Amino acid sequence: MKKVLPLSKKYLNKGSVFVDVGANVGYFSRLASRFVKKSGYVFAFEVEPNNYYALNRNTASLPNVIPFNLAVSNDNSFLKINHSSHSACHSIVNNDHHLDGNHFITPTITLDKFWSLYLDHSETDLIKIDVEGAEPFVLEGMEKMLSKSKVENMIIEYCPKLLENTGINKNRFFRMLSNHFSISVIENKFKNITCGEKLSDLNADYSPRNFVMSRKLSGLKMCMKRTVVR
Repeated sequence: MKKVLPLSKKYLNKGSVFVDVGANVGYFSRLASRFVKKSGYVFAFEVEPNNYYALNRNTASLPNVIPFNLAVSNDNSFLKINHSSHSACHSIVNNDHHLDGNHFITPTITLDKFWSLYLDHSETDLIKIDVEGAEPFVLEGMEKMLSKSKVENMIIEYCPKLLENTGINKNRFFRMLSNHFSISVIENKFKNITCGEKLSDLNADYSPRNFVMSRKLSGLKMCMKRTVVR
């Protein structure tokens, strides 16, 4: 979190648009509200009802924050959410991480659909994605935004163990990202790892890490750097 905060401030300015996918109780949405000022917007997505209630309370005095009680995925439909005993670990995928065996049904939306309906196909300055192993599905649901270079920057949580638990091959995940991004690692332990090298050096544990990506002006290629949240 110490690494993500200054990066969020770097990419958000007066009038910016921030999309917070997996907003939880609104920590980053509140901070982003301050950065984008009155002329900017923060769209905060949180799927779990209690978290969403807290998100609303925590942002009630911030008119530039608009909360949505929706899951973001690769389809516009209804999905079963796996409930967790930990308030930050609910997920649309069975990630085997603090799950308590309970479920609930929620509507889902793709970012492409949201972008078309509510953002009028305009550019988004920063998207944060932290959805407990479902990050690849969110990316699949924003193909049009990416192909049309409408996303300036993204912060995506990467947790190798969660991807492994959900049956998502982490090498496939990286290949999907490399279709649009060049990847470099900035954490000291992994600073010499590049996109073309074996990704097995990134330990398959529950330690959350975040990729920070910025779109290059020359086209779809994006530069991705990796930072760690402790």
